[in-house]
Order: sequence, then C-alpha cells, then structure tokens
Amino acid sequence: MSHFEHGGRTNDSASYQPPESTGAFPSFGDNRQANWQRTVSIQNRLRPSPEFVPPDAQAPYGYFCDRPIIGSGMSKVDGGVYLGASAREAIVVSENIRLPSGEMREGLVSKAYRLFILEREKRCKAEGKPFFMNVLEDVYKEVRRLMKYDAAKVDEIVDEAMKIRPDQKIYLDAFLMHRVGVCRHQALLVGFFLEKLLQDRTLDHRLKGEFSLERNSVATPTRAIGAHVWVRFTSRDGSIYILDPAQGVFDRLENVIGNPAAWVYARPEELKAFRAAQR
Repeated sequence: MSHFEHGGRTNDSASYQPPESTGAFPSFGDNRQANWQRTVSIQNRLRPSPEFVPPDAQAPYGYFCDRPIIGSGMSKVDGGVYLGASAREAIVVSENIRLPSGEMREGLVSKAYRLFILEREKRCKAEGKPFFMNVLEDVYKEVRRLMKYDAAKVDEIVDEAMKIRPDQKIYLDAFLMHRVGVCRHQALLVGFFLEKLLQDRTLDHRLKGEFSLERNSVATPTRAIGAHVWVRFTSRDGSIYILDPAQGVFDRLENVIGNPAAWVYARPEELKAFRAAQR
C-alpha cells in the first residue's frame, strides 16, 4: 500500500540528537534565544506556489494542496499537513487515507488510537481506576513505544518522498508502519491522540483541557542549536504539561522552565515573567 497521499492538487529537521532516557538533556546553556516564527517562515516559502492558499478562520497558516497547514499553537492536527522550513516531506495527518484507486480506508494512526483506547479501558476496568488517570503520561509513553527515534530510517523514508517532488505529501502512517520518527512525527502522533481524546464521545468522560503543537528554533549568540517540535497540554486548572517524546520529557512546564539544560519550552511571555520573578 502506498503511503503517499493521492488526490488533491497534483503535481527542519533538528540537528540535535535526543537522549533516550527521560529527563536527560545536553548542556544548552542559558544564553539562548528562541525563534517562534517557524511556521511563518514556511508560509513565506510556500506563498509563490499555486498550491498555497492564504489563511482563513479554519486554517490560520493557510492551506497546502487543499489541506490546512499545521503550525505552532494549533490545537487541530487531524486532516492537516505539516511542512518544514525548507522543502522535505509534507506530513499528512489523517484518520483515513486515500488509496491510489481513490478508495478511503482507516489509517494506521486511527487504528493505533483505537487499540490504545481498547487496551486502556480493559486495564482500567481490571484495576478499578478512572479511565483518565495519568492518561497524558500514558499517551506520551505509547507514542514513544510506537515510534522510536530513528533519524537514519526517517531520512530513508523522506528521501523516497523527495524523489517524487519536494514537499511530497506522505501520510504519517508511513512512519508509524516502520515504527520510527523524529520529533515532528512523534509530536504529530501525540497531537492526534489528544485531539481524539478531547473529542471522543464514546468514552464515559472526555479529556478536559486543550493541547497545542509547539515548534521553535533555538540559537546562542555564537551558534544555532536546532529546531524542535513538541506538544503542550493545558488542563482545566491551568497546569501546563510538556509532552516531548523525542527528548524524553513528560513534565509540568514549571519544572523545566528554569532548567538551562532543557529545551526552550516556555513561550516568550512566560519566559519573560519567569526571568522577572528570578531577579
């Protein structure tokens, strides 16, 4: 089965290699500056293309090949397409995939979510625990289990897509099938799971809160560190959680914002307030 998307109009990868163990960071130092305009850069790159359509209320970053562009701060990934600041694969996130014949079938990301729900319901019932107890951490762990960080294998898949054309649409399923990904693929799968949990009316109680995909690039005055993407979840009580399978981080923002070795997860206004409070 082809995992390149068929239909529609025809025709940043980070340099940082993440640790395998949870909470282990390289020493980034504390003189870093974060650029939160990655998706705006993508918009500017795509603007000359006839396949780019300007933003509207449903797609704040515009459309590429008839799909909403998934950008930083967005709380919807299903049905969208995720692109790089430079041309590489265009990752389509969709619970259903279109076959070369035009037939639509349930995709692997949807099947993975359904299996996660079924197994979790069975386990929670057996243990007498509420379904949503520790569900964020379990989503994070499940994505790390389903998608191992493997930059070399990802490059092979991306190279095949690039043989067709730059920004070739390819389903997230292609990476899930090989059980590999880097930060962007892992974050998109986390986002898909959380989006479905927030919407799922078949559960006794839906997850309460909101998630967003977050992406930025980080540099010091003397060198570029790299670009990265992760997921942020804000609960009803205002607690902010960071879900970052690539770097092995599941934690509250308050626990990592002051760590000079951690990635710059805090948004500019949050970092400004934190630094002001430290004076």
